[in-house]
Amino acid sequence: MPDPRKGDGFVDMSSQERADSAGNQVNLEAALELHPRGTAQILDFAVEVLMKRIVPIVGVCALIWLPLRALTPLVLGMQSELQSGASSGSLEASLLFLPVLFGQLFGQLLASLMAMATVTLFVYGDLVGRSIEVFSAFLGALKQLPRLAGVLICTALALMLTMGVLFVVSFLCPIFFPVAFVAYFYMSWRLAVAPSVLVLEKLGVLQSMRRSWDLSQGGFWRWVGVSFLTFVMMLGFSMTLGGMDTLEARDWLMDSLSLPRPALELIFVLISALLAGLATAFSAAAQTVYYLDLRMRRDGLDLLMRLDRLSAIG
Repeated sequence: MPDPRKGDGFVDMSSQERADSAGNQVNLEAALELHPRGTAQILDFAVEVLMKRIVPIVGVCALIWLPLRALTPLVLGMQSELQSGASSGSLEASLLFLPVLFGQLFGQLLASLMAMATVTLFVYGDLVGRSIEVFSAFLGALKQLPRLAGVLICTALALMLTMGVLFVVSFLCPIFFPVAFVAYFYMSWRLAVAPSVLVLEKLGVLQSMRRSWDLSQGGFWRWVGVSFLTFVMMLGFSMTLGGMDTLEARDWLMDSLSLPRPALELIFVLISALLAGLATAFSAAAQTVYYLDLRMRRDGLDLLMRLDRLSAIG
């Protein structure tokens, strides 16, 4: 297990304010009071931290999502052509639409990872009293993007491999059907904070996964509670975005508001980017607070920071 006082995962300081290895200022008095929290308290604390810098955090997330959301009208237009082409038996629209669809899904993955990593750096900075600028957080996230994608891919492969093996075995012994689902949730829980570990502790892909496995010992129901409540709180944003990305909703609004299609598409792009940015920002903030809660329970991070405060005062 890494030493909690070493690396970027913990800010060690012996004076009231000093610069870290990246040149960012660390102010102990500005750091929020850390202590282990329950499920509801973790989410409340995530909202509190997010509200402190709501404009820059949600703003940068919205900007990350904006190019992808600007492509939505193109995708919907091609979808409309595909539906009309299907009735006439045309394959040209289908062959053209598939790479665009996969490109959109890949872009959503990259946007989610970039926004998550950027917010993680922001929130962590506020929690430990480290000032960080928007551009610095964005660049830090950009540098971590390939390894973050690696963590996501390795986690997905581990989950699919486990589920696949158990499903194959379950055909011989049906009792393994529920075991497969239990194994899926168990591995999802143990690997949940691997992205946060990678961004904040600057470990490799496999090291981050092992570190997440080590940190997450105990507290399964706390993870279930945080994940479920985050999903419920973000459900409204997801349903709104899903509704905005349908041709029927756009046609109905265009007729109801008597707006030209370009103006309506521009409004949709801006609103959907803002909603996606807000949803990503809150999810990443909750994940970061949950990660730090694990650090406090496993590494005694809150006690170490209190000792540093006393050292600074003394």
